[in-house]
Amino acid sequence: MPYTDTWINTGDIFVTQKHGNQTALGTQLDPFDSVEGAMGIFNTTGNIIVAKSGHYITSTITKISSIVPILQAEGNVLLDGDGSSQIIQTYARYPYIFKGFIIRNYLNIGAVDLEGCQLYNNGDVLLVASRNNSFYNCQVTLEHRNNGGPTDISGLHRNNNYLNCTLDRTIGWCVFRFSFFDEQSSITGGGTGAPTFENCLFQPGFTIEGLPIQEAMDSAEHGFRFTDCHVISDPLFNHYAGNDPEKFDLTLQYRPERSPLYRGKGLYVGPHKFAVPITLDHPAFNSAAGSPSSIEDPVFDNLTIVDDASTGLKILRMDNDTPGSTASLRSSGRIGERLSFEKIKTVTEPVRISGQFYYPDEFIDTDIQVNQPSFKLRYYDEEQSQWMPNATGWYEMIVNSTWQVDANGKGNADPAFEVSTANFITCKEFQIEMVFNTVNP
Repeated sequence: MPYTDTWINTGDIFVTQKHGNQTALGTQLDPFDSVEGAMGIFNTTGNIIVAKSGHYITSTITKISSIVPILQAEGNVLLDGDGSSQIIQTYARYPYIFKGFIIRNYLNIGAVDLEGCQLYNNGDVLLVASRNNSFYNCQVTLEHRNNGGPTDISGLHRNNNYLNCTLDRTIGWCVFRFSFFDEQSSITGGGTGAPTFENCLFQPGFTIEGLPIQEAMDSAEHGFRFTDCHVISDPLFNHYAGNDPEKFDLTLQYRPERSPLYRGKGLYVGPHKFAVPITLDHPAFNSAAGSPSSIEDPVFDNLTIVDDASTGLKILRMDNDTPGSTASLRSSGRIGERLSFEKIKTVTEPVRISGQFYYPDEFIDTDIQVNQPSFKLRYYDEEQSQWMPNATGWYEMIVNSTWQVDANGKGNADPAFEVSTANFITCKEFQIEMVFNTVNP
């Protein structure tokens, strides 16, 4: 049967882990089940590859043409090198362009231009240009090359987080703008020209070519250029502790103390903005006694809240986690217990409701037949004094995404969602329901 879910992004080749196959044509109706399959035909079919949500454990990916492949994630897409694979390109002037991916556990990654990605625990990453990314425990080689696109943006890196990373600038110049460097990171090497830092923030332990950051900033003799840069003690992320990036929450703390990564007038250092985290201490997650009698009652089914000693977080763990088991969580819709933003908000930025809310080996996935991890959402319309979409209904929403509803009342995780008629939800109070599986189907 042809694949019928809506594709939000346009492209040339399409991939879905759940519903694709190895012998596909790569079309919207007949997608591949792997990125490797798509890369096998991109040179002749087109250069834009769209991948739907999934955990893709890949073999080595190799690019053997002078065309720039653009890979676009649709939903939560994890590329996992499993500690032994590589992402290789053979034409150095034409890097991969990744947009919105989580990329982890690769031995090395060939020349890449990254936008809105998270990179964890990778070996050498040959980085040409980058925007709005977080790097954790990566060895990064900075390289100035023409990116093969309409303009030469290589060497420019803006709104990134560098956490426990070593950046080697042996080839070409580089410019950093609105980026954060933690105390475990450093820049080594000595490429052409002096690196430039504009509106960047550093922790005291950060070093540039062996110099402590404060010394590098105070002395002009070293040739480094700084414009409106500062040293800070704590970025005040909502949660950055331990060494498991799956449990980090790098959105910015708003209270009780505001994160210094907000620079005023709507400008932020790094890729993230303020967020009030929804934690399991919230009254919305008080466990219900007995069976729920109303849609507004909270639900804990096959779940227990436990303390995670490695992070100090309260997380969810399934009581019965045998293969094929599921569990359910529903927040309270009762007055005074509802999840809420601080004020009425139009949800144009992704809302993080995973990470510390579930055990990392289990996955939010409301329906095994639905392609992407999703959850149910309903919100209270204060002007109309009623729940939306109605007293007993829910919208299906993509995990860790914006909240959009189309003209037919379909949420953005609904297979029939029509993005051309979509509007963002505006609300203050809301209720969510999630189903967990023991494995990513």
